[in-house]
Amino acid sequence: MHDEQLLSDSCTAAGFVYLRAERLDQAESCFEKALEIRPDNARAYFGRGLVYVQREEFDAALDDFDEAQRLGEDDVELVRHQAGCAFVCHFIDDLYDAAERLVEREPENDEAHFYRGYAADANGDYEAALDDYNESLRLNPGRGVVYFHRARMWDSLGEDE
Repeated sequence: MHDEQLLSDSCTAAGFVYLRAERLDQAESCFEKALEIRPDNARAYFGRGLVYVQREEFDAALDDFDEAQRLGEDDVELVRHQAGCAFVCHFIDDLYDAAERLVEREPENDEAHFYRGYAADANGDYEAALDDYNESLRLNPGRGVVYFHRARMWDSLGEDE
């Protein structure tokens, strides 16, 4: 058991080295090998998810990030990537859950507030959306996408700023 864990962890570490070097095929192979050896290796799922993000395979990335979380991985980078993938895929419930965790861990993260506001907006909770859009803008007044979504929300409600 100890040898399997060591070998799986070594493959995972090598995968991250290849990932940093943008050698995605080699990185994916290392993460796959780590998971063959030890299917409960949360870091390998996280790493393979990052490979999928680089390839813009966001559904697959989100699946791996969710599995990593299920297995106990709770790195803030994981949560950031979960939120980003859920946003791109327009998986609103997943986006809200990830953004909520991110806001709890990083209350000064303007992107987390934007994501949570976007999810609240999509779910029709406009008061919560407005609160998060405004908080995102307070933290980063230069974030143009937030102005756009806030104005779009107001327009759809027929209200002026």
